[in-house]
Amino acid sequence: MTTCRILLLLLLVTLSAPPLSKAEESEARARRIINSLGCKACHSLEGSGSTLATAFDQIGNRLSMEQLNEQLTRHGNRNSQTFMPDYSTVPDADMNDIVQFLATLK
Repeated sequence: MTTCRILLLLLLVTLSAPPLSKAEESEARARRIINSLGCKACHSLEGSGSTLATAFDQIGNRLSMEQLNEQLTRHGNRNSQTFMPDYSTVPDADMNDIVQFLATLK
């Protein structure tokens, strides 16, 4: 009986939580994609990750959204010696989430 009450309470708390805004959903997706693509194997974000490459923190101050998109999808055109993987096959919606999120890091 106690287990049922706990589960019911958890369900009610979950259902009563305010929904995420579109911006919050986009940021959450971007963070998941960054983690799933393994970006933090080379880059750091908010103190988590590696220092092999430039940190993502404050990258929005250094690069525009257009530059971020180009860096992620066409960086080989600018630097053939890079170790960074080519992300041109990442779906557009996912790439848009990543670029928009990185642009906010100022």
